[in-house]
Amino acid sequence: MSHLQGLRDTIAHIEYEVELIAGAGGRWSHKQAEFRIVPGIALISHDKDIDSENGFNTNIGIYQDFRVTFAKAWQFTQYFSGSHDVKDSDDYVLAFDTRLTGAITKRLGLQLQYHYDYESLLLAGTEPNYSKIVTGLQITF
Repeated sequence: MSHLQGLRDTIAHIEYEVELIAGAGGRWSHKQAEFRIVPGIALISHDKDIDSENGFNTNIGIYQDFRVTFAKAWQFTQYFSGSHDVKDSDDYVLAFDTRLTGAITKRLGLQLQYHYDYESLLLAGTEPNYSKIVTGLQITF
């Protein structure tokens, strides 16, 4: 598994963050359910407005996700990821997401989501926790 992502978060004082995540793990599936766990490494270049943290970091961590489909038109998904800097044990990141998505009718769909992020090293005074609850309605014409 490999994943490239970018981030800019002016509220958290992250001017930029580019991260390449790569790892190898296992995937197990049975009928309508699938579980995956992947230990790996992350190569990160970022500017957090903290002189000692800016630049290049290498993190090790784990990614886990789970998906189950039920009642033909509904799906529950969940993922967790966590990593820490190989040189600085105080520098770590956690993320958790869970969502329920489905069709109410042929034309109307619904999504409920909870998302949580924690980043340990941010500019002083910046809240390290971030969580949101999202409700979405989809109408197909």
